[in-house]
Amino acid sequence: MTVLIFLTITALTGISSFHGVSAVTYYGKEINSFNTLAHEVAGTAYAADSRRIVLVDFTYDGQGPDAFFYVGLKNSSATAPHGTDLRIQDELGSWNVLRRYTSETITLTLPEGLTISDIKWLSVWCRQFGVDFGHVLIPQNFTVPRPVDIGLFSQLAHSVRSGQVTVLDSKTFLIRSLYYDGQGPAGFFWVGSSTTPSSVGFKVPDENGSLERLKAYNGQNVTIRLPGDLTVRDIKWLSIWCTAFVVNFGHVNIPVNLDIPVYMEPPTMTTVVTMVPTTPKAPMATNIGEFSRLQHNVRSGNITIIDSKTFVIPDLVYDGQGPAAFFYVGATTQPAAGGTIVPDENGSTSKLKRYNGQQVTIRLPGNLTVYDIKWLSIWCVAFAADFGNVFIPANLRVPEYRVQGDDLTPDNCERLHDNLNVAWKVVNSTHMVTELTGKISNGQYMAFGLSGSNVYSGMIGADVTVAYFSNNAPNAVDYFLSAYAQCSNGVGACPDDRSQGQNDAVVISGEAANGIVRIRYIRPYTQSSSTDKTISTNVEQFIVWAIGPLNPDGLASKHTLRTPGNVKLTFGRTPSMNCPALTPVPQATVPPTAVVPWTIKNLTGAPSTTFSVRIGPAGGTRGYTAITGRVSWGIAYYINDTLIPEIYVQRNVTYTFVIEAGNNPSNPAKRHPFYITDDPVGGYIQYSPEERQAVKVYGGVLPGGHAQFVGIDGRYCEWMLDATAPSNASDAATFEEYSKYLTLVCEPGQPGILTWTPDRNTPDTVYYQCLTHRYLGWKIHVEDDLGIPLPTASMPTTTTTTASVSVTSPISSTVSSTTMHRSTSLSTTSSVAATSHAPSTTRPPVSALTTHIPTGPATTTTTTTTTTTGSSTGSTDGSSVSGAARVMPVAVFLLLILVQLLAVRFI
Repeated sequence: MTVLIFLTITALTGISSFHGVSAVTYYGKEINSFNTLAHEVAGTAYAADSRRIVLVDFTYDGQGPDAFFYVGLKNSSATAPHGTDLRIQDELGSWNVLRRYTSETITLTLPEGLTISDIKWLSVWCRQFGVDFGHVLIPQNFTVPRPVDIGLFSQLAHSVRSGQVTVLDSKTFLIRSLYYDGQGPAGFFWVGSSTTPSSVGFKVPDENGSLERLKAYNGQNVTIRLPGDLTVRDIKWLSIWCTAFVVNFGHVNIPVNLDIPVYMEPPTMTTVVTMVPTTPKAPMATNIGEFSRLQHNVRSGNITIIDSKTFVIPDLVYDGQGPAAFFYVGATTQPAAGGTIVPDENGSTSKLKRYNGQQVTIRLPGNLTVYDIKWLSIWCVAFAADFGNVFIPANLRVPEYRVQGDDLTPDNCERLHDNLNVAWKVVNSTHMVTELTGKISNGQYMAFGLSGSNVYSGMIGADVTVAYFSNNAPNAVDYFLSAYAQCSNGVGACPDDRSQGQNDAVVISGEAANGIVRIRYIRPYTQSSSTDKTISTNVEQFIVWAIGPLNPDGLASKHTLRTPGNVKLTFGRTPSMNCPALTPVPQATVPPTAVVPWTIKNLTGAPSTTFSVRIGPAGGTRGYTAITGRVSWGIAYYINDTLIPEIYVQRNVTYTFVIEAGNNPSNPAKRHPFYITDDPVGGYIQYSPEERQAVKVYGGVLPGGHAQFVGIDGRYCEWMLDATAPSNASDAATFEEYSKYLTLVCEPGQPGILTWTPDRNTPDTVYYQCLTHRYLGWKIHVEDDLGIPLPTASMPTTTTTTASVSVTSPISSTVSSTTMHRSTSLSTTSSVAATSHAPSTTRPPVSALTTHIPTGPATTTTTTTTTTTGSSTGSTDGSSVSGAARVMPVAVFLLLILVQLLAVRFI
């Protein structure tokens, strides 16, 4: 069992101190300084870990017209920064032209799958003029910071011993197989900077964030993190130390100047590692973390300070058994007697009752404010016992409390749709309360916010709050819509805390009854990060809204209803309630009629072993969602121009996938790398290292270690719904009928080619999926025999193939953009003349793999003749594909050699 603790700290902000110990910021392992060439580019680069580069004292005058950060890849032939290098995002995760920097400290993160070891340089490059303004060279044998093993605990007293202790990063230790009998009267994790363990040191919270004396350990793996500004480089030892008798029970020494990764706050934390000097932020509601879990089952969700007197405590649990427990605050370093009782959510100062997951709002009494206290606790005054606490950040800036009646009740309301109302109130100079009321079902969300455009209601670039119920609790999550795509690595429709921002929306209340959901939340109307837009109180602003399903990960999927046309609101207007009440949804007297999915013909890799892979619409309620039982983003893979067919393949036969799913890394909506896996969800690149261990990849991800998650993509081809299609096209009785309204549009470029040979180790069922997005693919059935003859030993031959195809061969140096219309029949089979084999006329057990050449007037046809050695060329959906030669099995090859040797022996 590995247990992690997370403490709210500030890191990477210069020179600071912790209890009198000077702590110089550790930025990571120094790489090099900038070679200054133009526009005052200067600074020093450090490797914070394998993917993060910290630029210290970075300067650039911002005068370049088209400058970006670029990195040169080691596998390129360039010997100096060049326009063919890879452009990367800036410190805010933006693709914007670089701004002015003046001696600033910023962190750049390399794209997923790329490490510092893979690059030769980092440059400030002007794309328009092809000029290098300055660069940092990565030393040829540079090694990135990595976790370091430092040894075992010494065995001195109280049965202390351990397995290997590892420094995971600049603040975190992993102690494997820790043993301690728990009998020390005042035993703690203890660190210091003296030569050997001594009484001059500091307590380190245990794996639960507690500073209570240590309990017994019986072989657990324990992860602890240094408090405050301390880093591993500030200390010389880690001990289990008894403060009562000044005794060392066991310790491990820490080597000096370790090259270890820089600690990075977990994404669930609200404390942001700030590396760019900024002007003070406007006051805003602040998340301060959960109650620590000490006694009487106390626990909570993340607690938010709404203003200078008000706390919102979500999901509060307490067993109510304390004889005299109260909400309690104080100004001492740790919770202690002598503090102040805070009235409960009803204004009562009676002892606290039992809480079972309720959301509770409490307010400090009298003239007391959050600036006067250091902690909030559930405290028993009878026994001076702390049941659980949370600390108040020292640099807190929240709005001032304003005395009113119910100051969080909206006083404006507008009907957005028959199924959605929005109400709001400008609370003070910095915050606005919003209330969404919608007819949504379980598993759906309602979203509302500012348009991404200042001149129309547009989704791209919009700053919205997504509200929904989950586990019987209301949720409000700040989203930034950077692209029309599901969220992947911070790009697409993503929560702010996945897009280099933070969640500023705080739930105040919520209820769900009779098919109507109401959720009230508060958020600042000024920018707190680059993903936020500023709400104006005196001018009209374009807004957007949507209703749609949540995917199984709890993220917003593609909407089913959205803003029609352009809609504007003035949030600071004279109060006006213009919302008729939503009509409750009547209780169903009969079960709703089940949606009947389309019947999609299976594809069999016999006799043809080539498949095309493109993108197309998911087909409404009868398409992807009904077929798979999973929520769709609105697009899916089309295999041989059919929506997510199930594919049947045979072991030990090589298959070719011609992939035209997009390869533009700057547009995630048009990049869907293809791979084969045992994971029914997909989106492998979104997984953590631990999650990746739980799935297997069988094709489409390059070998060579964890960094090579590139997938196979190719140019972008999408079947798009015609503008003239009826609004109910997705209600068509069959996919074949629906497909009549589709037109294939292809961008210039070349397809990607994936060859795959399932074998005896391949499971009976695998899935074709998108590497960057989830829920795009479906099943591949792997069988032992589909009637395909296995390869036999033969000499390489030269084969000439002539194919009538609708696009240029993928081996051509250029491919133009293509548009073609869907044929009225899906059974049209391409005409292929090939000496290698002819299509079988017999019907296999399931529908044979066919390739469909559109017959509409927009089809472009070329004839390609390709000569290859030991290969055959066939046509798949308008592409001439060079197939790999059949290679004889190794066993047959070895048998032939053995026969020849025996023949020679007996001659």
